[in-house]
Amino acid sequence: MKNQHRIYIDSAIVILYTLISKAVGFVKSMIQASYLGATIETDAFNVANGFVGNILYMLSLAIAVSLVPQYTQHKLQGGEAARKYGTRVTTALMLASVLIVAFLELVAPVIVRIIAPAYSDDMLSLTIRFFRVLVLGFSFSLGAQIYTNVLNAERAYGYSSLCSIVNSVVLILFILTLSDTLGVWSLVLSIPVSYFVQWLVLYIKGRKFARLSFQFGMRDEAILRLLMIATPVLISQATVEINQVVDKALLTSVDEGALTAVSYAAVLYQFASTMISAPLSSVMFTELSDAGAKHDCDRIKLVLNRCYKVILIICIPVTCVTLLCSSDIVQIVYGHGNYGAAAISNTAIGLFMYGLCVLPVCIKTVLSRAYYSMNDTKRPMVIGVIEVICNIFLSILFVKSYGLAGVVGATAIASYVAILIMLIDFNIKHIKVVDKQSIQTYYKIFLSLLICSISAILLSKVTIQSSFLSFGLKTATVMISHFLFLIIVKESSTIGIMKFVAGKLKRYL
Repeated sequence: MKNQHRIYIDSAIVILYTLISKAVGFVKSMIQASYLGATIETDAFNVANGFVGNILYMLSLAIAVSLVPQYTQHKLQGGEAARKYGTRVTTALMLASVLIVAFLELVAPVIVRIIAPAYSDDMLSLTIRFFRVLVLGFSFSLGAQIYTNVLNAERAYGYSSLCSIVNSVVLILFILTLSDTLGVWSLVLSIPVSYFVQWLVLYIKGRKFARLSFQFGMRDEAILRLLMIATPVLISQATVEINQVVDKALLTSVDEGALTAVSYAAVLYQFASTMISAPLSSVMFTELSDAGAKHDCDRIKLVLNRCYKVILIICIPVTCVTLLCSSDIVQIVYGHGNYGAAAISNTAIGLFMYGLCVLPVCIKTVLSRAYYSMNDTKRPMVIGVIEVICNIFLSILFVKSYGLAGVVGATAIASYVAILIMLIDFNIKHIKVVDKQSIQTYYKIFLSLLICSISAILLSKVTIQSSFLSFGLKTATVMISHFLFLIIVKESSTIGIMKFVAGKLKRYL
């Protein structure tokens, strides 16, 4: 029970930090859309930044899934062993990142021609310049991710949200002060600066656990093991990058500003998905890694079942609200300044389709961590490749008939295919988490899904002129009907969380 309460506390802390970071991120997106609009230049920025960001995500995910379990195992040997290991790994990876930056600067023209084949020579030249500036922050961003994961392993959660806040604040300052004179370049220049600030803050906080130093040498079999574990993740994420390249190439052929519209829709979608998955993946990955190091399968099953229930409880109303209020949400957030009616319409379509991805993406994020906690990175890689192949095939198939909606819709279909395969595979190859007994405990949540769906269908017939009022009333109706039903039928996870929160409030008040 004590361990369960600690998980609730840690999750609540991460949720709070994530909420703050996403709120600041919302402000950043609104200012960015208002000042810079959706143009061919912002499309060029999103092409370059998307590729650099995906490479960073690919490497940071590989580091996270391999570093945290390995670091946890070294902690079992004592704090000094963990510190030596963390220092060796951090130094080695930061040095390797400098070589990666040099390589990316050299091959930038080739990369940009591949990821933006529809661009003219002038736009290719501009995108290449954007790319080369953005890459300069690569090493600092990678260093920040390393320290974030080390701190997570030490149960010092929330620093990924701190990085996000730093990023948003720096971008806002650059746009407000330099956009009139530099235009989109104000956004480009802000990225490497924000990465440096993030790294500096996290290095100061995490240097007692790992620092840049050759004091303990560089040769370590554990580092080679880390790289071996990380390689399948890198391959998996490389296929995701190929998928992103295909999607962006298709979007550049759809309409001017379509790529930017989808990027802004993704910001809104990621707000919802990250608010749910980030606290669970951060806290639960540490718990799962600890259980995996001790070969405690019963604890892994217990943690995953709780995660699945929490994800369903939260994702059901969030998905319904996103589908029901996509136009209202986009109008509220982006419907001002230089962001025109066509851009708003495209962004709303993208958000609607992304809304279907919230549930499978959140489950996949947590379940992938369960694989990684057991040092199994190969099977998620294979499933990820299947998802990417499915996504690319469907995107090419749908783009001509459905345009932007076809590309994003293909992502939603592929994500459901992948999570179904992953759930079945984990049950067969590792631990039977989902069985008849566990499914029976979910029936109350499934009934609530039916109620939310009916509420959303009925509310979709109601037309309210004010976007704020429409969003507020529809969201309140869906949320209240969902959680009120779960309370009335005494759904165990909902009641347990409410009792825990009520107990904490009573203590403080």
